[in-house]
Amino acid sequence: MGAFEDYRKRIRKEIPDSTEYFNYFFNNDYDNAIKVVKRDMDKYNQKYGIVPLELERRLEDAKMMKYSNIYYKNNEKAEELEKEGKIDEAIEVLESNILIHTDTPFTYYHLSSIYQDRNEIDNSIRVLKHGIKNCRKIPNKSHVNSLKRDLEKAKKIKKETKSQRLPSANEEHKQRDKEADDLLKQGKQDEAIKLYEINLNERTISNNSYSKLFKIYFDSEKYDDAQRVCEQAIEIYKPINAAKVSQYRQYLSKVYNKKEDL
Repeated sequence: MGAFEDYRKRIRKEIPDSTEYFNYFFNNDYDNAIKVVKRDMDKYNQKYGIVPLELERRLEDAKMMKYSNIYYKNNEKAEELEKEGKIDEAIEVLESNILIHTDTPFTYYHLSSIYQDRNEIDNSIRVLKHGIKNCRKIPNKSHVNSLKRDLEKAKKIKKETKSQRLPSANEEHKQRDKEADDLLKQGKQDEAIKLYEINLNERTISNNSYSKLFKIYFDSEKYDDAQRVCEQAIEIYKPINAAKVSQYRQYLSKVYNKKEDL
């Protein structure tokens, strides 16, 4: 029994040749570095039924570097997308980081902030909870503490939002919408636009005015006007209706895409 244990200890302490592994590793080719380690581990398992600790360490290092590389690239990509106004695409990129359990705090700070800007507080809370869980292994505990504080703030916002009653459009705006809708049915689009625009000038919260104007301008390829309508709708609905904010952000993304194609 003693000889067998000595044998196992000797195998565990072996340092296999690392030339091929480090050639890939230091050239940032982590996928191939991982393949090399797994191949060597298979050889040891087949021959000895045990693998050296050094191979386990190499595998862990290569995996860590591979995913860290992905995390940081995704964070940079999300920042660029956000600058371009492609918020939904930025969210997708950051969410992909969470799916692979990133421990980079920036992902959670950034994504929770985007969701709060969109009044999607439940999503912000979900992201912060993931961040607290996945960042616990970071030696610097200040990040976890900061995420916890942000989580408490988000919960407070959610509680306050629930207690608010959403306002409705006033009767004058509703009547003007009805008249404009009737004009549209009669093919009098320019006259209808004037009425919808009056509502916008009075900063209506009537979704009908925003949605009808957006469609008219977008279909007419008047993208600057379509953008203006979306931006005002987002501003108006931001404190009161997260779903509408999300809707008009999607419309805004369509406008940006069309303008890029011009």
